[in-house]
Amino acid sequence: MAAQKTLAVKAGRKSSGINNLVWIGDSVAIAAKLSDLGNKNGIDPIVMSETFYINYIEIQKQKQPNDNVEGWWTKKSDSTYGTYYYGNVVKTEFNKWIKDGMTE
Repeated sequence: MAAQKTLAVKAGRKSSGINNLVWIGDSVAIAAKLSDLGNKNGIDPIVMSETFYINYIEIQKQKQPNDNVEGWWTKKSDSTYGTYYYGNVVKTEFNKWIKDGMTE
């Protein structure tokens, strides 16, 4: 099997005075594909790759050990997107803060 190569591009504006350079590569392409799945065909709005999920869920379990954080997400696999997770999670405290005008 031949090794796959990923094009990575450094994007930004030279001499803008703002340090806004970013690297664009495979992760951007994966995120774009997964974001296209959200809110369609029974898939909830938040969609994440398996790699992101594995890193995210460990941190979330530490932050909320008494919650069933793994139960918030549904796992799915297919030949186009590989394995991904999706859900419709709303952090109620954060949502209330937004509805209350984002004041302290």
